[in-house]
Amino acid sequence: MITTHLISSGKGASGKSTFATVLNDLLRVNGHHTRLIDADPQKQILVKMYGVWSEENSLGAEPIVLGYDPDLENQPMEILTAIESLRQSPIGQKAKSKGDGHVIVDLAAESDIHLNRWIEDIALEALLGESDVKIIKWWVGDTDPQSLDELAKSSENFPFIQHVLVKNIAKTRAY
Repeated sequence: MITTHLISSGKGASGKSTFATVLNDLLRVNGHHTRLIDADPQKQILVKMYGVWSEENSLGAEPIVLGYDPDLENQPMEILTAIESLRQSPIGQKAKSKGDGHVIVDLAAESDIHLNRWIEDIALEALLGESDVKIIKWWVGDTDPQSLDELAKSSENFPFIQHVLVKNIAKTRAY
């Protein structure tokens, strides 16, 4: 099985990139194989830490952009390309029995609207069907009513995605 981890939040500086690097390193230390996608074009923390993904640097991160710019509308498809390339690789073949293939997507602040539009536009649930892909959305944020409402709405709209709240302990919204 290939697990896709979408690291998301309703605001910036909530710890998304930190969580993505910790998750990536934890999985790798435990023998799992990962593909990184850095969808935060302004900061590109994963690209800075791991370099740009290439055949020579399979530990690097692939930069993509999510947004309304028509010139960038195919960028999110790189998430599916990364899943498929991992699935077809020797790593992916082993992952079918071991469950050790992971695609980690570090999203930009407030990019959920773009991600949700893409999920709906390509009918991701139907596209995945009975495939060997599991999707987890890690919501890094506060436990204020606005953050919890955003998480609840995403859970209701996309029940095929497992939603997990990761409490941001460094900075919090006033409430």
